[in-house]
Amino acid sequence: GAFTGSFYMGAKIALLGFVVFLAACSSKLERDYIKGCSMGGVPEELCSCAFEKLEEKFSEETLENMEKTGAIPDGFMEANINAAQMCAADN
Repeated sequence: GAFTGSFYMGAKIALLGFVVFLAACSSKLERDYIKGCSMGGVPEELCSCAFEKLEEKFSEETLENMEKTGAIPDGFMEANINAAQMCAADN
């Protein structure tokens, strides 16, 4: 629906921010993710929830590799969308 489309655009923007601004400091990483996600029109609470779920799924090493190589891990975009859908269902 409209939410999924809006989140997908937000996810694409967040992904760009995620790759560009990825840092060892989780708090900065989370802030950058939420900023990119919410720029797509997704509520910040939902973006924050989705980030927490992504942190559970992807290791710090995997996320650091995204920064170094720009390579997006298999399943990252799907996990991003699934996380948002789970968070939306919880709210």
